[in-house]
Amino acid sequence: MGRNYLSAIGIPDKLKHETPVRSKELRDLVVSALLLALAFGIALSGGVRAFFEPQRLIIVSLMAIVGVSLGFVLHEMGHRFVAR
Repeated sequence: MGRNYLSAIGIPDKLKHETPVRSKELRDLVVSALLLALAFGIALSGGVRAFFEPQRLIIVSLMAIVGVSLGFVLHEMGHRFVAR
C-alpha cells in the first residue's frame, strides 16, 4: 500500500522529481523550433522563389510553426526525459 500510482504503472523514481525546464533551455528550444519552421516554410514554398511571394511564405511558415515546431519540441522533450 505504500506505493503511489507512478510506481504502480512503472514510472521510475527518478522521474517523480523532475527539475523544471530552465529558461535558457526553453529559449534555445523556442529559437530552434522557429528557425526549423522557417526553413520548412521556405522549402515548402518553393525555395528561393518564396521570397518573391511573401504572402505564401508567411502562410506556409505559420502552418510549419504549428506542425513542425510541435513535433520538434515534443521530440526534444522526449530526449530530455529519457536522458534523465
